[in-house]
Amino acid sequence: MKTMLLACCWLLLQSGGSQNGGAVIPPQAPQPVATQPDSAWPSQTTLRPIEFPAAKVRGKVVIATKDKQLAIDWWFTDAGERKSVRQRFDLEFWPTAAAEVGGALLVAGKRRANGHTEIERWTYSLTALPSTTLPTFAKESLYSEADSAKDTVRFLHRVQTDSGAATKALVQFAGNDTLHEFDIATRAFTQLYDPSGVPELASDDWRYVWSGSHATKGFVYVYGIDQDARRTSDRLLVFTDEDRDGRLDHPYSLDGAQWAAQLGTPSTWLAVYD
Repeated sequence: MKTMLLACCWLLLQSGGSQNGGAVIPPQAPQPVATQPDSAWPSQTTLRPIEFPAAKVRGKVVIATKDKQLAIDWWFTDAGERKSVRQRFDLEFWPTAAAEVGGALLVAGKRRANGHTEIERWTYSLTALPSTTLPTFAKESLYSEADSAKDTVRFLHRVQTDSGAATKALVQFAGNDTLHEFDIATRAFTQLYDPSGVPELASDDWRYVWSGSHATKGFVYVYGIDQDARRTSDRLLVFTDEDRDGRLDHPYSLDGAQWAAQLGTPSTWLAVYD
């Protein structure tokens, strides 16, 4: 376990390599009132760096589920000084997950009035350093339904690609813990795995998902735990896309020794992403 944690810590420290519009949603028929979802923990979404002549701007998303708020901490260098600015947003639903996908921010949550699970795309424009002008956002609804099979979004993560902008996201739903691929263009879900085939998906230990590019395993997606002593897992849940075609090939449940032997050598990682 110690070897696995050390390897994970190294990778996380090294992380960060490299539409406007929105149709009006018609009123819905009365439905059961949603209960407040559990707070998202932790908020690890990082917006990929935006290059400016004198600064590389990076945004870190912070979710406050109970407060129905989302914030972005913008980090950048201004006149040689490292600075940060927080931009806050009040939402109409409880946010539970977020991910950077295809140069935009996906925000998922649960709406109280009709019990709908929500996924929005926030396309942002950054024309100056955040200390001068905060970015502007255009929001578009991608999914808004009350479906017991697609309850509260537990995790969101972009599907990595070798070239071009990402157009798909991995979405895991709480309740049944099914893992889906969500196509942003068609707005269609494809179920990939569920706990009957991958029991570890149902574990309460997982607190975030990160991904990376590995020399022999291709794109790798890793379910991680926090350092809280109450978390008891001594294993990691790993999905691989070995041929890098954008489709998950295989799930693995690895203990510390297996992680160290198969994935734990830092030099075998080509890049690590939040």
